[in-house]
Amino acid sequence: MDPKNISKKLETPQLGPSRHSPRLNSILSTLGDSFGIPPALILSSSRISSLVEARHAFVFLASKFVRRQSDLARILKCDHTTIRNSAIRAQDLMSIDSDYAALVRSVAEKHGLK
Repeated sequence: MDPKNISKKLETPQLGPSRHSPRLNSILSTLGDSFGIPPALILSSSRISSLVEARHAFVFLASKFVRRQSDLARILKCDHTTIRNSAIRAQDLMSIDSDYAALVRSVAEKHGLK
């Protein structure tokens, strides 16, 4: 496969169709820039810690405006309990890692999230 196609795939998030998709894509892109990770890798099923932490941050921020966890779970193609646990894990990480907390807060501010 052509390396250009691979990098293009890594830059394009694969979110399911939803009225929230444009805003989610924007948050995902900003997180990718902040973490230095391609957005598609944030959504991957990889268990590499830096990717998992970025994924937790994404779920935490996305859950601020997607009203129901089941809606976010459907968009991300996972179970609603995965969404709940991921958001909780992001909060835990923010309470013990000030750099992580500052990064998540800066992305939240850029998108008008509290």
